Amino acid sequence: MNPTWDWKNEGFLSPPVARLAGPRERLFRIWGLWDGGGSSMLGRPSSAGVCFTTAEPTSRMDAERLLAVFEWGNPATHVTEFVAPPGTELWVGEVHPGDPRALLGTQFGAQVFIENPAAQRLIPLRTKQLLSDLGRSWFSPKGARA
Repeated sequence: MNPTWDWKNEGFLSPPVARLAGPRERLFRIWGLWDGGGSSMLGRPSSAGVCFTTAEPTSRMDAERLLAVFEWGNPATHVTEFVAPPGTELWVGEVHPGDPRALLGTQFGAQVFIENPAAQRLIPLRTKQLLSDLGRSWFSPKGARA
């Protein structure tokens, strides 16, 4: 099965693989709003879907090392934990690291994409602010303050 959305624009290095969520499948959404830009806890309902990861970052640098989030315009100030209902379709694949000149790591985590409207029905368990180990004045490659 192939995705019907543009996997490159969603930050995958190569086409993701579809699988169904198992029982108590934990997912983490890295998000943040900054000066009117960024991303929200559940993403945009009008988009193809929402990106998650299976690993929980503890800091903004950790989030960047996992998912190259700044490269994709996400200031990464918060992380929210979700449990995907069993049977939810998950698209899983390797994260595109973005511009090699901006790399802050060499190993990236798995990205999980859930198509809308299913992603909008996930229920958040907890949200916490990520440790700000980069500072407020750092700017992402896409120009958003991170």
